[in-house]
Amino acid sequence: MKKAFVILTLALGSLTMSAQGFGSSSYDEDFKKHEFSPMLGIGGVLGDGTEKGFALELGFKYAYRFHPNIAWDAVKVSAITMPEHFTESMQIQALSGFRGITPVLFGNSTLYANFGAGYGYYTDLETGGFAWEVGAGVCINQRFSVGIVYNSTHISGETIEDPYHGYEFAAPSSNPGFIGARFAYTF
Repeated sequence: MKKAFVILTLALGSLTMSAQGFGSSSYDEDFKKHEFSPMLGIGGVLGDGTEKGFALELGFKYAYRFHPNIAWDAVKVSAITMPEHFTESMQIQALSGFRGITPVLFGNSTLYANFGAGYGYYTDLETGGFAWEVGAGVCINQRFSVGIVYNSTHISGETIEDPYHGYEFAAPSSNPGFIGARFAYTF
């Protein structure tokens, strides 16, 4: 949590410098208001109550930029799965949130930090709950970005059916998560 606070503080500080004329370039002035981005995440599943291991994330994001340094990630839909359980188990998330973008720092590159919240659903457990994510990265140019992301979905303890064993049980509350590298291409 401290790391997320530091990242957001740095992002807000960079916005202040941008307002005073530092770091401006044609990239800042020619920003696109509407951004569509397919995403690929490579990382791992971790946390309590889930199997841990290598996982992939495939997703799509629509963002609206109010300012060269502030964007609303209006809709982000993604599916996270472990390759060995691709047909059986998938976490589907729908999130919305905000992203802070620094002025151009070097070449045509900027840094970003984002936070989103929404709903996550597990197909194998047929249950879901509150989902959130935090991330940071580098926009290498206006089209391509790479960063790190951590997201989690809270599953409340409730009675669910185990699809593998054919009986119901009281599931404990858990907060499984995904951490990894995320690559995005913006149209």
